[in-house]
Amino acid sequence: MVLGNSRKVSSNQIGLHLSLEEVVLRHIRHESRTPIAGHSQKAFEESLGLIVENREKLVLDSGCGTGESTISIAKQFPELFVIGFDKSLSRLSSFEQKTDAVERPSNLHLIRADAVHFWRLLKEKNIKLQKHYLLYPNPWPKKKHLQRRWHGSSSLPDILSLGGKLELKSNWKLYLEEFKRACEIASTIQEYSQMLVGEIERIEPGEQGFPISLFEKKYHESGQDLYKLTIELA
Repeated sequence: MVLGNSRKVSSNQIGLHLSLEEVVLRHIRHESRTPIAGHSQKAFEESLGLIVENREKLVLDSGCGTGESTISIAKQFPELFVIGFDKSLSRLSSFEQKTDAVERPSNLHLIRADAVHFWRLLKEKNIKLQKHYLLYPNPWPKKKHLQRRWHGSSSLPDILSLGGKLELKSNWKLYLEEFKRACEIASTIQEYSQMLVGEIERIEPGEQGFPISLFEKKYHESGQDLYKLTIELA
């Protein structure tokens, strides 16, 4: 029985975007010059001590929303230090309101920051991750919005440069197919040639830590197929 009412992703794009290779190579060859937002710079500077202190065991939950996934990851890996960040102050405030200090693992830290800026600041400090989670990012399903998807954006080189084990989840399989292909294209460049791109797998409800977030629970209860892709970055 279907319990949820979340709609499946609908797109006017069939198959991989024809401009994917051109866009990926252009972003890799030309570094982003997007100005850093003040709140992202401030949040990064305020958290830099914690980041450096835990740099050998750092995990990133990018676009963590209200923080359910960050808590799940922190509990699953108590030996690691998990930073969750989101650009929405209201989402992060919801986390503060719904949880108390007793519920929050001590190896968890939340930050308000924009992903585009935060990833670049980490890269500039040569910070490397143990694990990086991109869970159910906005799919931007319209064909014309390729460059709003993370693998089609100027942030892709920053994501790849952070290293570690990158895990993506999506309820739109094509998003992961494109991300996988984008990484394969990037791997033809010497700087990224050591990455190991895995296969796309269907997420099973019995897996450890499922559901990792309210989004995952909602999509599953709506009868949608969920997928994950893992990439080992050098």
